[in-house]
Amino acid sequence: MTGTAGAWDIPSEVCVYTALIGEHEGLNEQPAAHGSGIPFICLTDDPSLRSDSWEIRRVRPLLGRDPVRSQRAIKLRPHDYLPDFRASLYIDNTVLLRESPAEILRKYYPRSGFAIPQHSFRHKLADEFIRVYDEGLDEGARVVEQLNHYALIAPDVFEERPYWAAVQIRDHGNAAVRGLMELWFAHVLRYSRRDQL
Repeated sequence: MTGTAGAWDIPSEVCVYTALIGEHEGLNEQPAAHGSGIPFICLTDDPSLRSDSWEIRRVRPLLGRDPVRSQRAIKLRPHDYLPDFRASLYIDNTVLLRESPAEILRKYYPRSGFAIPQHSFRHKLADEFIRVYDEGLDEGARVVEQLNHYALIAPDVFEERPYWAAVQIRDHGNAAVRGLMELWFAHVLRYSRRDQL
């Protein structure tokens, strides 16, 4: 995880959360939730969803005809969707925690207010753009437009290692973090829905 970790104050009002909007693969249970003092919350529009490890909270999709970007709104903006918490550990539904959330937060809670791991096997952001384009994971024109925009404003970024957006720790009260998340979501709305780009 990037973000300078340390043993400073982790807010007591912290949760683990995920988001499922529209058609989905089914909610994965989290054994780490059992016995955890930290709540596990799934934000979803699915009225039939039930879980043994997640507290289910119903939400209305932000964009009625775009479930992917509606899910990204929740993923990238916990300060709007979880006002009863001061911090959160977000995990994609495909992620299975192998440690307790308390231990993960103890190790990685960032002084900066935001922590995210680097991609485990992709070494250049350019490779992530190529994969998304070649595999048709989003509209090619949007991907190319985003690539061209970034090439104009920050060409060196394509040589940097990408981040893996499936796990994120955030301080909801940190104004800089909230600003970053709003900017990130604006790019997801404007360009590719693939938030790792």
